[in-house]
Amino acid sequence: MHSWMIFIKKLLDLNIESGNIDQNMYQLKKICLRIMYRFYQRHMNSKFSDLSKNIIKDFHQKFTKGIVESLLLQIINEAQMSKNPTNKNYIQLTKFSLACLSYVYEEDRNAATIIDNYKDKIIYLCLERYKVSFSKGYSSYG
Repeated sequence: MHSWMIFIKKLLDLNIESGNIDQNMYQLKKICLRIMYRFYQRHMNSKFSDLSKNIIKDFHQKFTKGIVESLLLQIINEAQMSKNPTNKNYIQLTKFSLACLSYVYEEDRNAATIIDNYKDKIIYLCLERYKVSFSKGYSSYG
């Protein structure tokens, strides 16, 4: 399990430069994010998993902090690199990363505190990226 998680983390941490999206690298990252999403959704979610709570807790203590850092890097850095909202590669990677973070946020309180530090950036990015229209500006929301 340890080697598998290190491999996925290394792939997620690879940087895709804006404008030079290698289709193979994009596919690898997408596959890794889908694996992590399904893994957290089905196996590391205490509500639905058949695993014992101790196994889930041990997994989160060992691996979740590093995965959260990689997911935040994916969301903040790479999504900011592409200002073009029609670039579907970045949008897909960002969506998978956000979906993964939602499960991690519910399960691991330590990861939730890390995510809370970036909450404003993530909300602003989602408002900007997905063009959610509000009558007021973002700064007026508490």
